[in-house]
Amino acid sequence: MSAMRLPLTNYNPVKLCQGCFQHDETKVAAQILSYQLAYHLLKRYSGTWQVKKDEILLQLEGAAHPMHFELNTGVLRYKTIRTSIVSRYSVERGLNELAEEISKDFALPDSRDEFEDPLMGLFVKLIEIYHARCGLRIVQCEKGQSLAGWELALGDETLRGWISSDGVMENRFGERYNLQDWFALRPEKMAAYVFGFYRFCENYPSPIRHIN
Repeated sequence: MSAMRLPLTNYNPVKLCQGCFQHDETKVAAQILSYQLAYHLLKRYSGTWQVKKDEILLQLEGAAHPMHFELNTGVLRYKTIRTSIVSRYSVERGLNELAEEISKDFALPDSRDEFEDPLMGLFVKLIEIYHARCGLRIVQCEKGQSLAGWELALGDETLRGWISSDGVMENRFGERYNLQDWFALRPEKMAAYVFGFYRFCENYPSPIRHIN
């Protein structure tokens, strides 16, 4: 089975699903800001990351311990330090200044050349666009001690999709597609393609047509 990419002519980035819309703005802000700041620091320092059920674990190069971003509260933990990134963030200062403050507070080493992680970048964009709107969550799946991939689920967890550790997406209809084929797209467009592939909502059509 092969697949071809189709234009998303009906995609509307501001369309809201009234049935799934979340109203807890604090939890929404905590989830989105945790992903954004973790990715911002990852680009500065490089390192490894994990997305657990309720937190992001970020191990930066040169840092003595991992950072724990609590997704439901917006609390960031490092060694014995705890700080609320939700209360410290402001639109006027932006992520750059918040990241600078965190780097100083945690005594992180000097930043390196910018590091790119396209998969983490995709997850950040998916959460930015679809978490508040649709309750989208991403959870790491493990097989024993090994990474098996990630599960994407909407708020009520009745609609699910998967990404394997080697970057192959699979939706609940058994269709598969190699995520790396879309890494060259703009982040917003790639996120729309991925969300559409899982066919979570008729407002976001699948970008591929499968041909027998």
